[in-house]
Amino acid sequence: MPQLIAWFLVYGLLLTIYIYCLDGNPRPVVVGPQWGTDNEPQPLADGESIDKSIPIRIHPNLETAEPWLNETNRANAAIVIVAPSKEYVNVQKTIVHLEAQFNNRFQYPYILLSEQSHDSAFQQNIKRLIGERAQFGSMDMGHRDKSIPVLVASHFQNSTDAEKEYLAEQTQLSRFKAGILFHHRLVKDLDYIWLVEPGTELICDITYDPFFYMQSRNLKYGWNMAIKKDNSTVHKMMKYSKDFVETYPEYNIGTSIKVKTASDDSSFCQFGSEMQFFDVNQFSSVAYWRYFEWLDQRLDWLTNSGQAALSQAVRSFVPRNQIYYFNDVGSKSTEATHCPQPKELRKKCSCEKKEGIELQKISCAHDWY
Repeated sequence: MPQLIAWFLVYGLLLTIYIYCLDGNPRPVVVGPQWGTDNEPQPLADGESIDKSIPIRIHPNLETAEPWLNETNRANAAIVIVAPSKEYVNVQKTIVHLEAQFNNRFQYPYILLSEQSHDSAFQQNIKRLIGERAQFGSMDMGHRDKSIPVLVASHFQNSTDAEKEYLAEQTQLSRFKAGILFHHRLVKDLDYIWLVEPGTELICDITYDPFFYMQSRNLKYGWNMAIKKDNSTVHKMMKYSKDFVETYPEYNIGTSIKVKTASDDSSFCQFGSEMQFFDVNQFSSVAYWRYFEWLDQRLDWLTNSGQAALSQAVRSFVPRNQIYYFNDVGSKSTEATHCPQPKELRKKCSCEKKEGIELQKISCAHDWY
């Protein structure tokens, strides 16, 4: 009998160990609240619950008293992806990365926009990924520039019809993201959006809420890359922007505008479009809408000048202390990779320091932080 009891005790102990330790779900490594510890932090397991009485690793710019994860409240915000209809695969790829690195914890909705309505097959594929957290929309007919297809056909005569159609759609969407986006019926009632380019991968584990971070600090715009652009691609936009602030000086509260000439060696510093955070109220304001309309009446948008115009608006209409560099939000696209340079930020990223665009001459991020 004693031997039988002993076997039952051993069996019970082994069962307990299996249930709590060996069930196949990895446990997070808990480290102190300060960055740069000797322990190597690990990403949290999907669905992992956290004992908040234990100190945990948090974003370096958050006070240690602030909760790293708000389980009950959410900002009035969404993740927005604007993509041509042919980039469905890239949209799904981006969502998979966003969910794995950030949104599986926070469950923010997605707003997926295209020039035309999404087909039912694409919508079903997205719902398999994220359930009912996706909203689908398209550009209103009245918001399309009817002159763009004509301009594309004129400027790209040697291109095929399919190529011209794709270029026209890209140009429409570039113009759309520069201003109309913030008045779209699915966006206009939000406080914040995280605008992500299709195909972009989130390569760092984000364990705090960037929307609440912006809200608590009254930030209006967030970015993670800044790239030098050739003056020839932005000269007209810069000239028209200068004309605007001279006409409406009351709106210009940021950086003064210097129009560059073709012989000017300095370049225009443009925020990367891969990942951006916006205060919707700021970019749907009267000042910004007047600026967009001013440019819309003068630019043809064919050089993808929408992002340049948006970057100039940030410089002109947003105070410097309300523009934030999300250095820890690493991203990778076919164009560039942002890999956080500080070692303590890179510990939760799947990239190497040498991959970061910040080490290349094309980067102008140092102008903004």
